Amino acid sequence: MISYPVNLLLENRLCLVVGGGRVARRKIERLLLSGARVRVVAPQVVAAIAAYAGQGRLELSLRPFVDDDLREVFLCFAATSDAVLNRRLLELARTRRILACGVDENWPQGDFITPAGCGAPGLQLAVSTEGVACRRAREIRNYLRPQLEMLSLGPVLTVYVLELDAGGDRGTDPELEARLERQLRLVWGVREFSCGRVANSLQLVVLAVDGSGVAELLETLLRAAGNFSGALFAQKDAAAFACLRKMGLASVPRTVVAEPRTAESAEAAGVWGPGLRQLEQLLLNVEGGVLAESEAWKGYEAFCRKL
Repeated sequence: MISYPVNLLLENRLCLVVGGGRVARRKIERLLLSGARVRVVAPQVVAAIAAYAGQGRLELSLRPFVDDDLREVFLCFAATSDAVLNRRLLELARTRRILACGVDENWPQGDFITPAGCGAPGLQLAVSTEGVACRRAREIRNYLRPQLEMLSLGPVLTVYVLELDAGGDRGTDPELEARLERQLRLVWGVREFSCGRVANSLQLVVLAVDGSGVAELLETLLRAAGNFSGALFAQKDAAAFACLRKMGLASVPRTVVAEPRTAESAEAAGVWGPGLRQLEQLLLNVEGGVLAESEAWKGYEAFCRKL
């Protein structure tokens, strides 16, 4: 069965939950977060549902379901432990053209299923397996939840310079960049990056979240690759990154998007200033576009002056 994903707008709409157990509680809490008016019908309810009723957040009837409970309802959940009752409720809701969801084996008889979800301010993540593997959907949700928490942290654009020994194995290792790229893709909190060689150095530009230990992990990776010279720039301002994105440096996927041209002088190997000028030239030629007169370039010039 293939479903169609939607986000329901439930503000001030009356929604019915028949059932008073843990599953019903989860449905109720999500409805309340959505701004719905909630009606609950069940002979008994768990303490949390009773507390919501005591706070005036929902309408609670401690009795068995009757047909008239569907009056003026927009959406309902059949969330009891009685499969026969749940099926009857779904059938009755359909005759009245009310959206209905069954939480047990009757779910295919309903109109929708609820995905495993989590969220952050202004963002919702929903994972569905079309109703056939709810546990797997929850596992995926739980795996992705920390990523959403990291997205709420402010980004830091950092430039790292890794000095390479031209006469040693690391300086001529053709797999060095590829190895770092594979490792960076596994680091939670690294949103995007670009790396390439300039003279006898490897320069890495990383957009990563702040305050999550990502910077320490990046330094560990770099120190393992060679003689790490340290972070030469850290700006807690996403505007700088937005400027780089407009100019083509940063990609949507976390992959290398450009190779900085060979530095004109070995001086660039030890000092980021000349390396930054090389980056300027790179940006001027990304995708063949001359961007010196663009608003993006003006913003980038201001970005450079902060160094």
